[in-house]
Amino acid sequence: MKIETKFSNGDKVYAVFRGREKGKRIPCRICSGTSRVKISGEKFKCPKCHGQGGGVKYNPIEWIVHNGKIIICSIHIVKNVRDPLSVVYLATCGQFYERDLFTTLKEAETKCERRNNLAQKQ
Repeated sequence: MKIETKFSNGDKVYAVFRGREKGKRIPCRICSGTSRVKISGEKFKCPKCHGQGGGVKYNPIEWIVHNGKIIICSIHIVKNVRDPLSVVYLATCGQFYERDLFTTLKEAETKCERRNNLAQKQ
């Protein structure tokens, strides 16, 4: 079976991905962020947050273009539930699906805009 790929080993491309963000720490409403509750004079691990002191709230994550071009190191074909066959590229800074790689910066920026606009509508 011959599978055509969009890129080859050594190609320099632009990648898009979901940006990472710092979450805002929200203290537990039962223990007020102390991780412990006091019952009859004894301290116990908070049953609500399981001793974590609360949780983290994340804002929506936007699609962004990777900082500069990346170099494709190897190409893999994978079978998964979403797509019968997917092309995955291993690059200098991570692993990317073919749908997230572009030859020009303009193409990558346009894809990010579309994905971010679609996410805002949902």
